[in-house]
Amino acid sequence: MTNIDSYRILEQVVSSEKSKYLTCKAEKNGTPPDSGSFTLFPSGKGVQLKKKLPLEDSPFFRLELKGLSASDIRKGAFLVPSSYGAVEGKKALVVWKGTPPDSRGYDLKIRDLPSYTINSRVSSSKKERVSQISGREPFLQLPGRIYRLELEGQGSECVLLMAEPFTPDQAKQMIKRVNKFGNFPGSGSIYSMNLRVRGYVYIPEEEKDLSFDGAFRKGNWYIMSRLCDKWTGTIEKRARSEAGIKESGLGELLDCPVPLVQVIVDGLIEKGRIFRNRGYLINASDSSEQFLSPMTRAFWEDLKLAGTEGIGSREIAASGRSDLPEILQRRGLARMLDTLLLSEVAYGSLVDQILSLLPKDRSFDLSDLTTVSDLSRSRLIQILDEMEKDGVIRPCGDNRRELV
Repeated sequence: MTNIDSYRILEQVVSSEKSKYLTCKAEKNGTPPDSGSFTLFPSGKGVQLKKKLPLEDSPFFRLELKGLSASDIRKGAFLVPSSYGAVEGKKALVVWKGTPPDSRGYDLKIRDLPSYTINSRVSSSKKERVSQISGREPFLQLPGRIYRLELEGQGSECVLLMAEPFTPDQAKQMIKRVNKFGNFPGSGSIYSMNLRVRGYVYIPEEEKDLSFDGAFRKGNWYIMSRLCDKWTGTIEKRARSEAGIKESGLGELLDCPVPLVQVIVDGLIEKGRIFRNRGYLINASDSSEQFLSPMTRAFWEDLKLAGTEGIGSREIAASGRSDLPEILQRRGLARMLDTLLLSEVAYGSLVDQILSLLPKDRSFDLSDLTTVSDLSRSRLIQILDEMEKDGVIRPCGDNRRELV
């Protein structure tokens, strides 16, 4: 194992009001990337490092960060590259090197990240070769790394076996596996045990050459084949419902980490089996209508018959099913404007009609669209607003717009 490449934040730097990024002064440990995806500790929040600039006449750097507010940053916080798969938790399962300590409070240190400290003390659960350590505050967790618990100059070293979250049953299974080792387990063995106990494991970039029987790799994750088949089957089945499945709830449904859910979902999207819309996952099909309930299908037929006239918000409210426009939008069948619901086909035909009238070499206002049929002034404005959201046109001042 090598040092954990990271940045330690020393202080926040006041940025100009026009700046899109949060700026801070930092020192580095090892050779962290100059940009890319990082995780902030404490908090475990994802961050984008946009730029790293050296500070004159000092060993420090100025970092420009995206995805944070000023209240998220505090002195002594760490930025760890996302490729490590580091997480944060209040408890972890460890195997001790030598005699385990008693249950008194200790300071926690990570051998490969010398400047890392936490504000609370950490305790060990029992005096056995494998036990659980816990703290009052969450601490940075990386399986396979050596941790040291110190008190008044005395301390014990351990290797983190299993990071949060884990169940009591998973902890028992891990203890049984570790006890079969006559010697001290290496990092490869620890990843393998996590894979067999949980069904998945995150492999940091530095260990990318590892391979495991009965599992396959997706990004930095190894997943047991049967478990991945179960997860993908569950996602696809739930995505067939007329409303689809809410993506933010998948971590709890599948009982696996959110980053792993993201990898599996992205794989299904790349294969064209599902698509993402408005925070939901919907199964990809040539005919989304077949997945609608009888009531929704009847409403959909009325919407198609309405054509470019659409259905107004008052008529929708009178139907007693205010969720119908949202369901049709998720499946890509309809478009809800401010006060008007149109089928996607009808909306597309109106957009094509408007585009055919727009000047290609100059900006325009409503006076250039007086010949558009089937649209009142208010409906025309709604269509133009939606086209602007889609990035087809853009404002250019004085109530005028132009083609993108």
